[in-house]
Amino acid sequence: MAFALEIHGLCKRYAAGAGGSRATVDALRDVHLSVSRGEAVALVGAAGAGKTTLLLCAAGLLRPDAGSVAWFGGSRRGRPEAAGAPPRHVAYACPIRPAGLGAAASTLRELLERAAGRGGRLTRERRRAIDDALGGAALADRADARLPDLPPELQWRVPLAQALLVRPALLLLDDLLAPAVGGGVGVAGSVEAGRLATARCVGALTERGAAVVIAARDTGLALEVASRTVLIRDGRTGVGFQQGPPPGVATGSAAARAERAQDAHRVRVAEEVSVRASGGAGDRRLR
Repeated sequence: MAFALEIHGLCKRYAAGAGGSRATVDALRDVHLSVSRGEAVALVGAAGAGKTTLLLCAAGLLRPDAGSVAWFGGSRRGRPEAAGAPPRHVAYACPIRPAGLGAAASTLRELLERAAGRGGRLTRERRRAIDDALGGAALADRADARLPDLPPELQWRVPLAQALLVRPALLLLDDLLAPAVGGGVGVAGSVEAGRLATARCVGALTERGAAVVIAARDTGLALEVASRTVLIRDGRTGVGFQQGPPPGVATGSAAARAERAQDAHRVRVAEEVSVRASGGAGDRRLR
């Protein structure tokens, strides 16, 4: 099977303080995860479970203390930083407020032009990539909006558009709906629109053979866009259960994949419960 991402035995520990006041936290503990080309995997867990650390290691942006990360069948690398950057078509996106989106760019299109141009001339192909990224993030009608003027519930889509610029073969999405979900009264419709935009984007990417890993506290979003769910808690991963989306919420390939996987996932969840009961949770390899 052709894997877009293979993670084996990944461990990451954070340390803070000095001397007697030094403290450590194990963010990842022997994590195994393989993601096939054309597959969408949801990584579901509470805040602090290890989702962001895992995605940063998967993107080659954070060096693990142990274990290996490999992309597209390449040799396993225990230290992504030392081994060089991951392939160009690996993209990571996380929520960023307008102040962090580039002070020199006054509009969304200008921000993407700066990123696509990389100091050079904007070719026809790069302009096409900008238009595709805006469409993929459902922001085409806001291309000329000033970044500070974008509604808060749309700001999370800007990093998504930036990630789509590279036409990713592996897209890592880090809890992009979290700011909207926590927005309080009046954002329910925007959250639903965000889910729909994410589902369409993920569906389009997987249809052309790209792989997507989306970290989410929002289990509803995970059920709508993923063909497989992986639970993460205290830095350990376990197999989740994909029961399919609620009626009328999501249709098409994602829902079809969920329906086909339902029986298989029910069996795998039962196995995981059995392993946890015996004290061996977190050490199983996920496939």
